[in-house]
Amino acid sequence: MSYLIKNNEVIATTSETLRGGAEVQVAWHTADEQIDANREENLVNSFGATASNARKWDADKHYTDTVAVSINDSDDEFKLT
Repeated sequence: MSYLIKNNEVIATTSETLRGGAEVQVAWHTADEQIDANREENLVNSFGATASNARKWDADKHYTDTVAVSINDSDDEFKLT
């Protein structure tokens, strides 16, 4: 599990372990991809976040139960649920 961090706060967790410090794109909404057959969806109004595996976030209970789900078999695009 990794934490997605924005403005020094946890915004979501992932079910997979990402490389610490990796920059990812996240969004609450997606749209179906109509042109590129290699992609299923596109993020809508996405924003950046940083992946962290630091244990200090374990003690931070301020984050919600938001889970980030990888889309398009990618390690850098996530839909928040």
